[in-house]
Amino acid sequence: MAFLCCYVDDCYSVGIVGDMEWYEPYHTRLLYLWDYLGIPHKLKKQVWGEVLIIIGFLVDPNKLTATLPAEAKADLVEHVRDFALTPRRRRSLHEFEQLAGWMNWALNVYPLFKPALCNLYVKMSGKSRAHATINLNKPLIEELLWFVEHVEASSGMLFFANIDWNPFTEANLTIFCDASLTGMDFLLGSSLRAWGYTVVRRIWPHLSRDPRVPSSSCSFH
Repeated sequence: MAFLCCYVDDCYSVGIVGDMEWYEPYHTRLLYLWDYLGIPHKLKKQVWGEVLIIIGFLVDPNKLTATLPAEAKADLVEHVRDFALTPRRRRSLHEFEQLAGWMNWALNVYPLFKPALCNLYVKMSGKSRAHATINLNKPLIEELLWFVEHVEASSGMLFFANIDWNPFTEANLTIFCDASLTGMDFLLGSSLRAWGYTVVRRIWPHLSRDPRVPSSSCSFH
């Protein structure tokens, strides 16, 4: 049972083609252990193949990729776009929380799209009335549509840690960054150019005077 992984009540692993021991009417040595311990199991949860849906994600161990199944991806894109383009420009806190949860779940296979949640959390901050409505402003709408555009174009996540690739010699761009509760800074190593971002204008007034530095939204393109 090498490489055995578990998430709540879902267990999964990988193996070489042909390296299989059958357990009628399905397979895997793990089931013998469950029988020994008296743990029940069901036929519908015993699946295997070269590509599997594991805890909602499409995992391909040969290509070393994980992504959303086509239907789940389409549902996510449609929901986020509808949320952003709602005609009345207002949604309840409960709807904001639902959207944040769904987008957070998708970040498991789209980890580089985290900036799209910035203004969403700013809008929810300090609010507790589930049915109170919140206004959708331009920065929030732009970030959500940015998220939609990039999810549609993305093929998911590549487990590149297992690929022969050296980020120190093969990367064509290196950016150093640091963040705090009040802002973010970025340094482009090759040119020593730097950018700063502050959530609250009064914290770093000297940055606010620079028109190149945003001070009211957090958006990455």
